[in-house]
Amino acid sequence: MRPILAVGAYLRSRCDRRGQSGYMLAAVIVVFGFFAVISAALMAMTITVLRVTEQHDRSARSVRAADGAMEIVTNDLRLDASAAGSGCVGSGSHHGYSSSYGVSTTLDDGSVVDVVVECAAVLTTGRREVTFTARPGPDWAVEGVARVRIDDTADGSPRPGASVLVCDWQLGDAVAGSAAPCPA
Repeated sequence: MRPILAVGAYLRSRCDRRGQSGYMLAAVIVVFGFFAVISAALMAMTITVLRVTEQHDRSARSVRAADGAMEIVTNDLRLDASAAGSGCVGSGSHHGYSSSYGVSTTLDDGSVVDVVVECAAVLTTGRREVTFTARPGPDWAVEGVARVRIDDTADGSPRPGASVLVCDWQLGDAVAGSAAPCPA
């Protein structure tokens, strides 16, 4: 009877060991699965954050380019003596937009962005009220709208570009469609 007990004890100890090692394998698989799910979620979140950051950077670059281009055109019109009483002097057709200026702006990182600045002017005696719409390339979507008043007289005498009043300057998401009028 003793040999049968010994075989039974042997089989019992072998079954106990094999049963525990199976549980350990299952536990390891569960732990690895848990870490895989966490890692996948973190990677998905990181990819989403990177895409949003890239889109925000593109948008900010377009807004900076539009702002710079409208400033360049405003200064050019103000300082051009032949523009007094003429409105949008030197404008042409650029990328299908008539009465516009083609401006290349250099951003802080050294990249160059082409911008089309549409121009419309209302002329009165000694004054120009000019409205700009800035469209940075390559998609040419509106990223800026501005209205400026350029006074061409000072102390009652003609002086082209004597002063500039910025009546409205809208950029990026703040573009409401049309610029506010200048005060009289």
